[in-house]
Amino acid sequence: WADSNEVGGPVFNWIDITGIGTEVMGFADDNSVPLIPMGMNFQYYWITFSEIKIGSNGWLSFDDVGNVAHCFPTTPSPGGAADNLIAPFMTDLNFSGNNNPGQVFYYNDAMNEQFIISFIDVPRWINANPDFIGSNTFQIILSAMDNSITFQYLDVDQANFDNTAGCLSDLEIGFENNTGNIGLEILNDQVPADNLAIKITYPDVPLIDIEDPAPIWNQNDENKAVFALADEDFSLITHVRNTGNVDTTSAIDVTMAVFDESNMEVYSSTENLPSLMTQEETDVIFTTPLNDMAGSYRLESTTTSVTDINPANNQSISELNLLNSSVSPVQLNYVIDDSTPGSLSWTGGNGGAAVYYQPPFEGWHIDSVEMFITTGTGVGADYTIGIYANDALDELPGTLLTSIVVPEGSYTFDTWTLSQLPTPVVAPDNGFFISWEQNNNEGMAIGTIEAEPISRQSYELLGGQWANYRDNNSTELMIRVNMIDLIFTNDFE
Repeated sequence: WADSNEVGGPVFNWIDITGIGTEVMGFADDNSVPLIPMGMNFQYYWITFSEIKIGSNGWLSFDDVGNVAHCFPTTPSPGGAADNLIAPFMTDLNFSGNNNPGQVFYYNDAMNEQFIISFIDVPRWINANPDFIGSNTFQIILSAMDNSITFQYLDVDQANFDNTAGCLSDLEIGFENNTGNIGLEILNDQVPADNLAIKITYPDVPLIDIEDPAPIWNQNDENKAVFALADEDFSLITHVRNTGNVDTTSAIDVTMAVFDESNMEVYSSTENLPSLMTQEETDVIFTTPLNDMAGSYRLESTTTSVTDINPANNQSISELNLLNSSVSPVQLNYVIDDSTPGSLSWTGGNGGAAVYYQPPFEGWHIDSVEMFITTGTGVGADYTIGIYANDALDELPGTLLTSIVVPEGSYTFDTWTLSQLPTPVVAPDNGFFISWEQNNNEGMAIGTIEAEPISRQSYELLGGQWANYRDNNSTELMIRVNMIDLIFTNDFE
């Protein structure tokens, strides 16, 4: 990469697309919007992409990333909040609040074979009223003609950048590949100058051929935890893709191993793919189903090929929970290891958090909710439990089905608190969300656990809008729900 201050560097040439581009709607504080078709194919490292994800905090990804929020990862960063990440101005931006001027536009410039994204007058978040300050205008140009990436900074806010202690990155400019182990950091915690251009150049001749078969997900395309019935056959699926730039003509072994809560392997099966062409992908359905008792299980899918040059992404881990529906109540819970609960927590940012559940049976009722509340700042307060339907756009919490307030003094810090619903709520067939909401008081926090497997079914509420939880890939929120079968309970059919 080179910038416009260097000899032979790019020339700053701002392209105004506000009158011809499409405005991106739905941004708030710490969220992202669905993948956007670019109308062109773009080569990024050794993979070709036609869609891109835009995050409110000034980041882009070619993966379907939910959220990247403060504190931000450096680039490159294996196992971070996102991969296939481009960070033109990744910092704590904010689109929420009355009279917030921030806008984002995108435009497919087909004549010049480029896709342009412009952040216009976007302020930073600040812990004040209103909760935004300053203005930042910058853009990203992806060129399909030469596979280059250009960042342009028309007018960015130097005065209000806050380099906070304890955060490795409050502002990151850089990029990384699909495993996060290859990339470049351009600037860290340094605001670029106005009227500056940075151009990232793709090599004229790629220096390496990549054969890279990899498991992308297990059971569903977001690699999220699922529930199923115990003591019944359950089909295991892994989705495999050759993410390399050349064909894999050697055989690929795809293995699924399943581990119980005591880390004992209870299942293992291997299927074989004879080859995978460049960017080809396929579902691998294991011939032998899993059939086991109720409990939580870790699914580990692995690909092995003698010509695979990039083993860093050869494993995919997800969570499976098997439930016994012959008893009532049944607890739905993603927290596998809470032997040391309360050691971690999330303060919620004056908003809240939620967890999504979809049980494998219909007609059951939500009876009670349990939450692990930690001291946070050491001051107790009321909090609200909400139950939301799965009927909103982007699979976020939608219609509020019911809510209850848990008063200050009625719960104990650093332990599970059970809250009974006054009337059981019928669980929607397509799943539901259980929320913890702070009622604009940051005097508490929700407990978290960092023990694999991670459900990736957590969400956060900031600025009145829901988004994927910022630590969705590494952290579990300590919220669980108890369900009853009223027919079973009343002892009649």
